[in-house]
Amino acid sequence: MYVYAGMGYLPYEFLLPEYNRRTDAYGGSIENRVRLVREMLEVTREAVGGKCAVALRISLEELRGRPGKHAASEAHEVVALLAEVPDLWDVKMDSSPTDCAPSRFSPRAATSPSSTSSNN
Repeated sequence: MYVYAGMGYLPYEFLLPEYNRRTDAYGGSIENRVRLVREMLEVTREAVGGKCAVALRISLEELRGRPGKHAASEAHEVVALLAEVPDLWDVKMDSSPTDCAPSRFSPRAATSPSSTSSNN
């Protein structure tokens, strides 16, 4: 079972201070901004009752560019704060528009290292 916290989904927007301007327990510090994702993972784990793994699909590129208070970046802090919660991490590290594009709209090997350098 997947929990999505990337690619513009609401949980991802909670992670970014540009979108999350809350002043309650879900906004402000990185610890607070991660709270919704943690709770979603915990509720999902409870709902599946141990019958399947719980995976987290998360985008970390933007958070990787932000200095952390207790780690090299906010991306590192998110991983540390959620380290033991998901059974599987599915991490997206780039924002390439070809990352998830259908093959009929992308050239062959569009995300290979030689292709991405020429696309940027």
